[in-house]
Amino acid sequence: QGGTTLKKYNVRALLEDVGGGNNLQIVYYSSKVKLPRGYEPSTRAINVANKIKEESRVWLASIVSQDIKLIKAGNLKIKQSKPCGRCQNQQEVLQEKGVDVRLAVDVLEDVYEASLSSVGLLSSDTDLCPVIHKAVAKSVKVIYICFANGLNRAVAAASSETITISAEKVKKYF
Repeated sequence: QGGTTLKKYNVRALLEDVGGGNNLQIVYYSSKVKLPRGYEPSTRAINVANKIKEESRVWLASIVSQDIKLIKAGNLKIKQSKPCGRCQNQQEVLQEKGVDVRLAVDVLEDVYEASLSSVGLLSSDTDLCPVIHKAVAKSVKVIYICFANGLNRAVAAASSETITISAEKVKKYF
């Protein structure tokens, strides 16, 4: 069900509406779902990972069909959390690693080598703040794009401009 709904989402139209232009160069960064080595996850965790893999396959095919460049960079892994301080129980959690580093490197390459005048980032990851600062220092306009309910003040403060996307606008492109 989720995968069918995701295929109907017009990401390009939303971003062109928000960004105020047509034919934007849009790059989508995704991670690969990986099962862990070293321990056997629960059946529930494996089922969740497999569901994410299937929905991701449908979502990414939709992204590519919209003329959005796809970069797979990093992994989404099941791992055990640290033991709880009170009860020592551990939970299985999903952890994404590597996407923000690849995104940061690509932005810096574009800023220093392609002489961009502006870049839009739809990410609220504060790990990107140093990259934003470097881009702004090179006179590149960094536009932080976020959903209205997910604004990150640190990322907004580092950026040249912030654009928030309302829930109504998100619904418009289904």
